[in-house]
Amino acid sequence: MSFVVIVRGCPGSGKTTAAMETAKVIKGHYISFDALLGEDGIGNPYIVHPSDTGRILNLKALERARPHLEKGTPVVCDWLFDKQAQLDDLKKQLKDFPCHDFLLVTPSPIALKRNAARQHVQHKETVVRLRYNCEQVRGGHRIYTERLTAEAVLGEIIHRIQHPEYGRQMLLDGSLADNQINQPALDEDDLLGISPV
Repeated sequence: MSFVVIVRGCPGSGKTTAAMETAKVIKGHYISFDALLGEDGIGNPYIVHPSDTGRILNLKALERARPHLEKGTPVVCDWLFDKQAQLDDLKKQLKDFPCHDFLLVTPSPIALKRNAARQHVQHKETVVRLRYNCEQVRGGHRIYTERLTAEAVLGEIIHRIQHPEYGRQMLLDGSLADNQINQPALDEDDLLGISPV
């Protein structure tokens, strides 16, 4: 059966590792939005206006995904998805296929530490801003990675693919809440309404 798995999060959240491992486990095709960004000058603001980058990335990803999905092969992709419109557009384009959406939520200090160890290090301010933006995008299952190993994150993703309704809470209006996986207990800052960024 063909379906799509979207793994998103800020730089250093572990999304690429999780997406690649998920693709292996489900025998799916992996699409890296980072790799697509480097093609045809998409990431170059002198060639593609930054406001068009998300839409163009979606089109390129769909072009790569469609043949696999039509053959019944699952597709796994990873990207920041730090803008609601880009994620909504991708899901709209994929409306014919079930879509599993995961947001890996990682505290800034951990994301910054992981980012510093990467080959292409991003500025601290960029990582913190992208982390905040990613977490503002609605939808999907949130996996709080602070206390999870890469294997545990993979296990949560696979479990959610197999059991999409596991852990969902019913809201007062009868709708289902977004999933919150391994959510840490509220601390004093959360109770005071102070943003973690």
